[in-house]
Amino acid sequence: MCQKGEEEDRVVRNVAERGEEVRGGEQGVKERREYERRMGKRKKASKPPPKAKRPTLEKVFDCPFCGHEQCVECDMKRAKGIGKVECRLCKEVYEKKISHLDDAIDVYSDWVDAIVEANKSDGKGDGSD
Repeated sequence: MCQKGEEEDRVVRNVAERGEEVRGGEQGVKERREYERRMGKRKKASKPPPKAKRPTLEKVFDCPFCGHEQCVECDMKRAKGIGKVECRLCKEVYEKKISHLDDAIDVYSDWVDAIVEANKSDGKGDGSD
């Protein structure tokens, strides 16, 4: 039987004959990992990155008439095709026909645009007299 030291010497000679170097420690670990990678060892599956949350649009707005914050609510009745904006405090109401593409912010924006347009036309009539 061979002694343990003799067996290691024989392995070192066989490796040296093939032209390879015998390395121990961290370098040997790296070589072993590279060997396993080349030999088709399965890679660990990485998890896909989490999907980014889609930002939500507001449904409660500030009232342009009374100036209170977060008191205007928008009610979308898509079956009837009507969007309604109403202030809870001053009871101002605006209704508009909507399509399937419209959202609460669209109805509110149209309401503000109508207010601005009404103020422009009122200003022109008063200034000409």
